[in-house]
Amino acid sequence: MDFRVFALSDSSTLASILPTNQTYILPTIVSWLAADGTVPDATIPLTQTITSSQIRVGTTAYAITGTRFTVLGVATQDGTITISITEDPLIVLGNPIPAPIESGNNGGNVIEKPPVEVVDPDPIVIVKPEPKPKTTIVTSPLSSGSLSRLVNLPISPKSTSVWVMRRSNTRLTLVGLTSRTSLMVKVTNAYGQVYKFPTVKPKGTSVSLPRILFLEPGVNTLTIQSGKSSRVIKLSVR
Repeated sequence: MDFRVFALSDSSTLASILPTNQTYILPTIVSWLAADGTVPDATIPLTQTITSSQIRVGTTAYAITGTRFTVLGVATQDGTITISITEDPLIVLGNPIPAPIESGNNGGNVIEKPPVEVVDPDPIVIVKPEPKPKTTIVTSPLSSGSLSRLVNLPISPKSTSVWVMRRSNTRLTLVGLTSRTSLMVKVTNAYGQVYKFPTVKPKGTSVSLPRILFLEPGVNTLTIQSGKSSRVIKLSVR
């Protein structure tokens, strides 16, 4: 997942969309792009922490999509605000406009405006969520297009490493077995995800496992366990 944050230099164009009783600071665009070129919604909320000396208690975070806005949260302490998002919106912070200060002068009322503080914006700190592990193994391969190719791959007792073609229906066949012996077989990908095949008990000296398909190149491991003994074969996907 390609995750990016862009800072905008001007938030004045957002004034017509947002409430008028605030001044707006630190407009940013948060975006991400999946490997297939789509922009999916996050399956779990993504946490973004923004730190700046311009943030005060009561600063409001808004998400803008088109001509609509949504309140994401309100700062509870000076200098930082944390929000959660599931889409890739434009985000801007709003500070309340201070009320004018009234003071007496020679019996009359004089409205004194507080001084305007000009502060260079601090860098925005983004807490990037931990990437969700990719699913690189498909256990119900499609039967159309480039996925229709079926490859039979024998695994013998002497096998320690085999090559597997990426995006090809692959049937692993275990040969040189002892009949009537239960086997537990699993595949582990580079992200630590594990797929376990149903337990098999061959009637002869070989048995074929259900078809699987590898979506990405890399090194996977095939573990075959019989009782207390097990062996590991490296599956190199190219």
